[in-house]
Amino acid sequence: MTTFLGYFDQPNPGVAARMEESMGLGFRAIRLNYGFNDFEGKPKGGGKYLDKEYDRILARWGYAPRGFWNMNLEPPLTFGVVAAGQADDVLIARAQLIRDNPRWTHDHPLFVSPHHEQSVDTHRIYAPDDPQYDDQPGGGDPADYPAFFKRVYDVFAQEGVLRNQGGSVMLCFVGTAPQFYPVEKLPKWKQPWHMTAIAPDPKHYAYTGTDIYSKPDYKRPDARDLDYVNAWAASVGKKYVIGECGASMSDTPGQQAGWIKDVHQRIKSHGTKDGPGSCNMVAWTFKDFGDSTSTRVDTDPTSMAAFTELAKDPAFQRKV
Repeated sequence: MTTFLGYFDQPNPGVAARMEESMGLGFRAIRLNYGFNDFEGKPKGGGKYLDKEYDRILARWGYAPRGFWNMNLEPPLTFGVVAAGQADDVLIARAQLIRDNPRWTHDHPLFVSPHHEQSVDTHRIYAPDDPQYDDQPGGGDPADYPAFFKRVYDVFAQEGVLRNQGGSVMLCFVGTAPQFYPVEKLPKWKQPWHMTAIAPDPKHYAYTGTDIYSKPDYKRPDARDLDYVNAWAASVGKKYVIGECGASMSDTPGQQAGWIKDVHQRIKSHGTKDGPGSCNMVAWTFKDFGDSTSTRVDTDPTSMAAFTELAKDPAFQRKV
């Protein structure tokens, strides 16, 4: 199994389709960021973006893409509430929504990440002056996360939607890149969110993974973080996925293209087979963010050339 490319072009509809035509190559997966429930606790419909893009790719390129769904908690749900079985109706509704969608099958699976980037937005309690995390609902206490994940696993298993049951869902345990650092490198407030502290039992997830950006305000100009992810994945006997991968546009000529090339080579260095530590999926983000940064790669010829080289690498051309 080799790496394949996914994408997420909201709120810029059509960006991915235009990039595909420019490259002469279709994307192999679709990514959606969508919560478990609305603010009243009622299950959301969701998934329509996945459906639309699935149908478009199938019609244009003749194959069924895979899907990646970040299912984050939103108020009033928390890790503790879900772990205690007080939101099983929401989880059941999610499982049924997936099971009833004919697009997602055992042969065309849906990767599901129950609340990725677990530490995001907890700065309001632990580090109110840290500007890095400011735009995503927090899920609760880190100590509750493993039990939360197990509850999702148990309910999805009860509903028969897991791929090892013949269904379509492969659960993924996905954090932020710094959560994979050696714990002593993290600020004290973030150490409880380290992967070793919040990891579910490996038998409850199919893949581990991370989100990674080169945004200058994140002070990550290179892709070395992926080596930590590779090491963690190998240590738990899993392959990894990249649920979000964004190369920030930069005033420095060539910096965005350089980061894309770095990611390209690091992923290849981790292997493209079934071995633990290799990368199974990259979901690229092409988006204009509210803080005036952008991860669009199609507006700079050098960046687009670097991305096209990555996309057309035979190592990443898996069958779908």
